[in-house]
Amino acid sequence: MTLTATAAVRAVRSLLLPITDHLLLLPNAAVAEIIPYEEPDPVAKAPDWMLGMLLWRDRKIPMISFEAICGAPRPVPGPRARLAVINVLEGSQDPPFYALAIQDLPHLVQVEPDGVRVVEVPKTTHPAVRQMVEVYGEFAQIPSLETLEAMVRNVFF
Repeated sequence: MTLTATAAVRAVRSLLLPITDHLLLLPNAAVAEIIPYEEPDPVAKAPDWMLGMLLWRDRKIPMISFEAICGAPRPVPGPRARLAVINVLEGSQDPPFYALAIQDLPHLVQVEPDGVRVVEVPKTTHPAVRQMVEVYGEFAQIPSLETLEAMVRNVFF
């Protein structure tokens, strides 16, 4: 294997998703689609972070706010707000997708080992934050997709 091929295997195509005052870093494969923001249908007696249900590809999927999950106020969507439709880790789960509200278009990055540095996570950080990193000079949070999926499932089951 050549050096170029080895480097390509180690790089992870990822997205930096802008949320209020932060960036989230997700592997590109975790995101099914980026779509324009639209107001969801409310869910009765749902936690504050559950923004509602959204019709996507003829399927109702939950829409969540990462900021509200972590204890911040629900963000007000701006004119550039979008939704990142996230693939669940276990594709057989219902629902198999959920939408994450973001504040702007994401940025595609090739994350290589020398381009990322782990940052210590404060003890007060919500369990939905798996890790904090610096990626090519930008600070980002890596969300715990398992935690997010469990929280969404607990609302409905």
